[in-house]
Amino acid sequence: MTNDQGVIPSFEYVLPAIRGIQAGREYYVSMCPVRFIPKLFGRENEENPPDQRVARSLNSKRVPDIANYILNNPDNYTVSAITAAIDADINFEPIGIEKEGRKMGRLRVPMDARFQITDGQHRCAAFEWALKQNPALGYETVAVILVLDIGLRYSQQMFLDLNRYGVHPDASLAILYDHRHPQATVVKAVIRNINVFRTLIDKEHRTLPVRSGKLFTLHTLYNATSMLVADWQTADLEQQIDLAIRYWEAVSYCIPDWEAVRQRSVSAREMRQDYVHSHA
Repeated sequence: MTNDQGVIPSFEYVLPAIRGIQAGREYYVSMCPVRFIPKLFGRENEENPPDQRVARSLNSKRVPDIANYILNNPDNYTVSAITAAIDADINFEPIGIEKEGRKMGRLRVPMDARFQITDGQHRCAAFEWALKQNPALGYETVAVILVLDIGLRYSQQMFLDLNRYGVHPDASLAILYDHRHPQATVVKAVIRNINVFRTLIDKEHRTLPVRSGKLFTLHTLYNATSMLVADWQTADLEQQIDLAIRYWEAVSYCIPDWEAVRQRSVSAREMRQDYVHSHA
């Protein structure tokens, strides 16, 4: 981007940005080309003691996992925004004078500014790792949330607050929403084709609530089916699905109690209390 005279300033970054207010403080949302991530977001010195760092130590085992996820899903990967504090005097130039126009504009950041990551250090490291394998990723963008740095204490608190309430989805729900992994595809095909499973599978919880009207969880069926088709990495997907459906059809035929629960002749709760065949 250029200034009013059409000259690219050599001493600052010019970022398209939206300005917002949270907790009485200004922050900015921008888009950063992936190829600039290694230049802008340097890593903390992990030799510093924890009380002198903004975030946890980088877990090197997580980085290739995230990077491979990006590389293996170039058409549909999803990476959330990186949050960083800026230690510099910045200048926001709105594009207009009306209410909405004052929120959008250009953010001028000195090139000697220090960007301190408060959330997303593993994503940054993963992008840097992935760029070495696929330089074309450098032309894609990642959302960046920038806040004005007001010291180590606030940055540490921000890191904690951003991670305080993070909760992974329940194991069953994670399988239900997974449209990439072949094992998840197989088990969902089983549910669609087996009558008792269509009705009696809890697709949201890892364990059944005491008063649940279901007999099994999706997570339990997933584990059992994965044992059945243990060669899922090499076998044909349709063959796995066919095998799993035929197997569970035979099992459900041999256990008429499951059908009794589906027909509501007996409650799921009573069945779970009295018989082991409804347990993992």
